[in-house]
Amino acid sequence: MGRASKRKKIQRQAASGPRSARQVSGAGAEAPDQAQQAAAALQALTDRFPWPEDEYDVACWEWCDGDDLVPARTRDWPKDSLGDRFFSASDIRGARDAPSLLTVTVPDHDVIAGRSEHWAVAVNALVRAVVFDGLRPGNLVVSTLLDTLGPIAEAELAYGRAMDSWLDRYGPGPYDQEPPEPEPEFPEEDGPLTTLGTLTLTDATWAVVGLDPVGKVHAMLARVLDEALPEVEGTVVADALIGAFAHHFQCEEPGDAELLDRIGREVSGNPLENLVAAKAAAPRDVLGVGLAVLAVLAGLCRTESDSVLHPAT
Repeated sequence: MGRASKRKKIQRQAASGPRSARQVSGAGAEAPDQAQQAAAALQALTDRFPWPEDEYDVACWEWCDGDDLVPARTRDWPKDSLGDRFFSASDIRGARDAPSLLTVTVPDHDVIAGRSEHWAVAVNALVRAVVFDGLRPGNLVVSTLLDTLGPIAEAELAYGRAMDSWLDRYGPGPYDQEPPEPEPEFPEEDGPLTTLGTLTLTDATWAVVGLDPVGKVHAMLARVLDEALPEVEGTVVADALIGAFAHHFQCEEPGDAELLDRIGREVSGNPLENLVAAKAAAPRDVLGVGLAVLAVLAGLCRTESDSVLHPAT
């Protein structure tokens, strides 16, 4: 099964369940056409290059000029501590083995944009940079790479809206006959928006919440993020994180239901999509906001405490 077809199968399965699985506001009548055009352009670029058998590993090798990858240094954390939950989460742990922006030769804009196997490498390298290597989101190399990924994230958002619209019209299948309109296409199973948002930031939010009441964690996040990221409203970012988190994990502590009702039960399971829907970030800029949020969450989790509400003394 190809990458695009696998993604579409997942979305069809999601569409056959609650419609709250994906909802992004601001999708106008012209969004499907725009998304198809953007995705078609990306597909044309991708088709110019052959796909190696292990394309992610080959792409990493190219970033490292053929040298072996050197994993980022980390430490052992007490079991069930914030540090343990955060740094052992699968997608964050995986970023340890990504190319380091401190030492690699980053491919040029056209190579990354035109070869979708580089997208996951780029996102993992960015996660490693701010979580393990001490680079700030405003670092020149980091910001340059974000500029390259911005249009891809924009196209990924448009594709998601187009796919939702298509599913609304034709349903998840199977079909007795081909629908009159072909499904929207996208060159990659998981684009940068999904990799950083649905996967990495959701892992990070899970680590922060732990076993604490979601409402109390939300209030703490809103305050901390408001101070750390003055360009976005902390409550809006906390809403985006917790709303997405509730798609993937049960929230049954006292007061959780009231908070989730206020946020809205039909927000996306991707916090970056929620930020765009809330107009807290433009589609082309939302990866940078997400990376800055991740850096804050990583800082909160560098502790042996088991709760973000009770820092270690």
